Amino acid sequence: MPSLALGVVGGFAGGVLDTAVPPALDAVGSAASLAGVLFTGYSVTSLLGGLVYGLRRWPGRIHRQAAIWLAMLCAVLPAALVPSLPVIAVIAVIAVAAGLFAAPQITARALTLQRDLPESAWSAGFSSLYAANGAGYGLAGFVVAAMLPLGAHIAFAVPLLLCLFTALLATLPS
Repeated sequence: MPSLALGVVGGFAGGVLDTAVPPALDAVGSAASLAGVLFTGYSVTSLLGGLVYGLRRWPGRIHRQAAIWLAMLCAVLPAALVPSLPVIAVIAVIAVAAGLFAAPQITARALTLQRDLPESAWSAGFSSLYAANGAGYGLAGFVVAAMLPLGAHIAFAVPLLLCLFTALLATLPS
């Protein structure tokens, strides 16, 4: 089921964000605790992105929309922590702006599941979707931990580039 695959990748992206941002902030000389402020901004812009997404009807199949929103989220985030961008304001703006894509991709993923399953199977479907998301989130912790010796920026950017590649593959016609 496409929504479960996107759930794993979406959970992986969220897990990378949560586990790699504090060490990456530390690597540019900022307090790792600043991650909490960035995550708050990310959440606020996610809310705004969800409202904008809900205000109009978007073109294309819903599965493709979910994959595109996920690809956009994964494409923006690695740029936030490139070592050549030492200015914390730039990092903050990019990371917070990425939140715009979070709620739309989660919503589109849920709508994909509703489209694919009869209403009587939605409970099991959403339980599976949340489990897939959690599996991706947990996997991200292992991947980031394994890559941290290579540098915080690599541990942040490389897994998200893998997410981007996977999300782009999901946008291809089936």
